[in-house]
Amino acid sequence: MIIGFSTLGFATLRNQFVLLLIVFSALFIGYLFLIKNFKFTFKKAVIIALLFRLCFLASTPVLSDDYFRFIWDGRILSSGNNPYLILPQDLSAEELEIINNVDLQDEVYKGLNSKQYYSVYPPINQLLFAIPAILGNNNVKLEIILLRLLIIAFEVGTFFLLFKLLKHYNQNPSKLLIYAFNPLVIVELTGNLHFEGVVLFFGLLAVWFWIRHLKILSPIALSIAIGVKLIPLMLLPILLRKIRLSSAFLYGGTVLGLVVLYFFPFLNDKLISNFSSSIDLYFRNFEFNASIFYLVRAGGYYLVDYDIIQKAGPILSIIVLFTIVGISLQQKLFSKNVLEKALILLTIYYLFATTVHPWYITTLVGLSVFVNYRYAIIWSYLVILSYSHYWNGEFQENYLLIFIEYLLLFSVILIDVWYSSKPAMNNKNES
Repeated sequence: MIIGFSTLGFATLRNQFVLLLIVFSALFIGYLFLIKNFKFTFKKAVIIALLFRLCFLASTPVLSDDYFRFIWDGRILSSGNNPYLILPQDLSAEELEIINNVDLQDEVYKGLNSKQYYSVYPPINQLLFAIPAILGNNNVKLEIILLRLLIIAFEVGTFFLLFKLLKHYNQNPSKLLIYAFNPLVIVELTGNLHFEGVVLFFGLLAVWFWIRHLKILSPIALSIAIGVKLIPLMLLPILLRKIRLSSAFLYGGTVLGLVVLYFFPFLNDKLISNFSSSIDLYFRNFEFNASIFYLVRAGGYYLVDYDIIQKAGPILSIIVLFTIVGISLQQKLFSKNVLEKALILLTIYYLFATTVHPWYITTLVGLSVFVNYRYAIIWSYLVILSYSHYWNGEFQENYLLIFIEYLLLFSVILIDVWYSSKPAMNNKNES
């Protein structure tokens, strides 16, 4: 597997889909063999998981160019400027040199895939971007390595939390291998430098603090997770449903208050409009590897002969919002377990989303450790088909492969639901 990860890190380009599919398939087969036959000790599992991740240490991400924005925002913040107020495409050559120590021909500026957007990354993520910028001395390669080491450090913390939580729920601790050895997790988080693993760490930390009766630290951890990416905000009702009304107000108020506090250093009369405009663009303009939305869009083309994302995106989001609240309040139909409910809610969100990038699925893999459902593991393989959209260097979605991806995924989900007759976690230690 080390050869496979090294091949993806140093000898595979995004437009080489056939090579990517072959190598990733081989890695996935090796992964399934390992999680079934690995003689588990926590120390040995962490060492092997680290070795797999370190295969990417000196590589430059090739499957995603989002890291350019991470470096850009980090440099903006480390130079004392507000990343939420600066639109890259509006900067003159002189302003680029003054603000970000780059010019119009600089590798970072040229690599940005979002010059026309204000930054959409929350404040805690901005702080994480700034660390490599401060230490990297405008050396892109060094900044990439520092970002990678930062992500790996949080991954180790996630391994520890998975181990502890599995023991708490009276499950086999070796199930953490489902996450620790997963090829998609390794490629997308360590290889392509995405921060879903950091979100997962702080989300699990919030649950761990809660079950250890550290009720002050739990909302702090959850607020940090939201401060990295906003997605955990939708999971807040799950925890609030578990506690008394007075405590729920205190917990929820603490989380939301801290999230607002994180934005205070960036406060400006244009902050809200700039940040919300970028989020609005995400829901109304971005389309990638979707499932239910593409069916809705196809219906729109048939009825009105144009792409209805401007209306359908927000409407689907509202449907998901009401679904989240309904599932959070439901006690009989769905599992009472926090982590299983989180998996169900995130799955529903991604099935209705207009954009489903491969790295989004890594969080589902982490949560699937605690349940008997295996669809997240299968999806962590199938989602690699979305890279066919970059085949031959031109972006063109391959709807046949998208159809195959979701046909197989929904089939596995139905099988999981059919055979899942009792909860995977022990309710005795309910969090």
